[in-house]
Amino acid sequence: MKERLKERHENPNGTKFRAIVAPIAFFCWAFALGGPFLKYSWYDYSYGTLLIVFITFIIPFVEQIIGKIPEKIKTKKT
Repeated sequence: MKERLKERHENPNGTKFRAIVAPIAFFCWAFALGGPFLKYSWYDYSYGTLLIVFITFIIPFVEQIIGKIPEKIKTKKT
């Protein structure tokens, strides 16, 4: 377990991934709360609930998939 945590902190691609995912997760959270979306006739709280559940389960899977991509493919050598 400690090795996996150490690997996550040393992996710069993991940091980039989290920087991309954070605004997406924030949008999903704001969408689930309603807020400015309540003024739209198509909005329903169930959409936000489904989006939160979906994003909560999908993000770790995507992170694992990206983590398994070899470094040679991830970065271009110049």
